[in-house]
Amino acid sequence: MRGFLVGALTVWLIVTGVTTAQADPITIVLDGREVFASGVSQRAGDALVATLVTDSGSSAARLDSSYADPMHWQAQGVATIAAQVPTKLLAESNFAASFIVAAPVTYAFQSNYSLFSSFPSAGFGGATALTSISLRNGSNFSPPFVIDSLSAEGTHAASRSFSGLLTPGQYTMEAHTSVAALGGATGNAAGSFGFTLDFTPAAATPEPASLLLLGSGLAGMLGYRRRLAPEKS
Repeated sequence: MRGFLVGALTVWLIVTGVTTAQADPITIVLDGREVFASGVSQRAGDALVATLVTDSGSSAARLDSSYADPMHWQAQGVATIAAQVPTKLLAESNFAASFIVAAPVTYAFQSNYSLFSSFPSAGFGGATALTSISLRNGSNFSPPFVIDSLSAEGTHAASRSFSGLLTPGQYTMEAHTSVAALGGATGNAAGSFGFTLDFTPAAATPEPASLLLLGSGLAGMLGYRRRLAPEKS
C-alpha cells in the first residue's frame, strides 16, 4: 500500500506542478494606448477619441482596443485630417503595451491597414500618412513587423499574418497610424489599422529530474499492483 501511495503522490505533484507553471503566462505591465488630434489627446483606455475642429480644418483619431483577456488582444485605430485652407494638422492613433512572458507561448497575429491621401504632393505643400506595427524584445524586432507610408495623392492597403514562439522575457507590442498636413495645400488624408493577437501556452517539456520522479512514481504503482496480483498455479 505504501508503494502505491508514494507513486500516486509523485505523479500528482508532477502534474499539478506543470499546471501551475503554465498559469498566467502573460502579464501586462504598461498601457501606452493613446490618440492625438492637433493638441487634443486621450490615453490608457479601451475606447479613446480625440477631435479638433476649426474653420481651417479638422483632426480626429479613435482607438477601440482590449486586452482584458491577456491571451487575446484586439484593436482598431483610425486617424483623419481635412484641410479646408492650407494649415498644419496632425492626427495619431497608437496602440502600445509592454508585457512579460513568464512561460513560453505561441502567438497568432492577423492585421490589416489602409492609407489614403488626396493632398497633391509631398514636401511642404502636401501631407504624409504612416502606419507601423511591431513586436520587440528590448531592441530586437521580431515578426510581426510592418511599416508603410504615403507621401502623395493615392491609396495603400494590405493584410498581414504572422505566427511564432515567444520565450520568457519582456516585450512591447505597438500598432500606429498617423496623418499630417504640412500647411501648404488643402485635402483629406486618413490612416487605419486593425489587428488580433492570440497567445497559447506552449507545450511544456519535462525536465530530466521531473521525468525521473515520474518514472519512480509509476514504478511504485506498478510494483504494488503486481504484489496484489494472484499467483498462477
